[in-house]
Amino acid sequence: MNRIATERFSGFSDLYNKVRPAPPKKICKIVLDILNRKRVERVVDLGSGTGLSTAIWRGYAREAIGIEPNEEMRSLAMKHHKNLPFIEGSSYNTLVADASVDIVTCSQSFHWMEPVETLKEVDRILQPNGIFVIYDCKWPVTVSYKSEISYSKLFRKVLELHERYKERLPHEKQWPKNEHLHNLERSGYFKYCADIYFESNELCDSQRFIGMALSQGHLQTLLKNNIPEIEEEIDRFKKTVCEDIKKKKPMIVSYKMIVGMKRAPSDVPCLLNTL
Repeated sequence: MNRIATERFSGFSDLYNKVRPAPPKKICKIVLDILNRKRVERVVDLGSGTGLSTAIWRGYAREAIGIEPNEEMRSLAMKHHKNLPFIEGSSYNTLVADASVDIVTCSQSFHWMEPVETLKEVDRILQPNGIFVIYDCKWPVTVSYKSEISYSKLFRKVLELHERYKERLPHEKQWPKNEHLHNLERSGYFKYCADIYFESNELCDSQRFIGMALSQGHLQTLLKNNIPEIEEEIDRFKKTVCEDIKKKKPMIVSYKMIVGMKRAPSDVPCLLNTL
């Protein structure tokens, strides 16, 4: 993750930690089922943020380590998860020993990481037959169609303003999420790659739905750089959501997970475009 991408998450870590969906334990169970194990020794969580994605491995791993370059988010993770280690590092330099990790995860973070160098580091620290896991949830979450339409309208405006004021805004390099699986396959590090879809269920009120929108880095970049028009668009979004979601409602969080199992020395890499 480059310096600009790292800094974009400063200033709203408390909001992020409060409103973002909690990664479900189902993630741990799916990965452990693939490994045919009930528990592993070590998990490393790349881009661990405020620790939401690291903490789910309690009870499933003897040690879960968060790697997070952003000081503000890492400090909040250490505050809320005192029994877990969080290291200042990057996906290109984790400071973890060779072949010492059973599972490496990326929650909502792999698109900020240059894939070639990241996968090289993942290959270095994973044990043979270890698992690399990438997972992202779909935005907006499913809770109420009127609020979801308003969310989509807001972020169309966000993209429009990013394009219009691109000379004033920091360049934040991202890698397309729809290429994650292909990047794993073509790396040659994995003997098995697959994508998996699942959902989790939580409760959501109007303030949480609004908070999830405000926790998105693209929108925060506009606010931090005092881009005109975005405040007015946010106000319209807030009004719609508050009128629409009157009380706590069930929300569905849809996830896409991509897994890769590291080759052992005798294994051949997985074949491209065969899954």
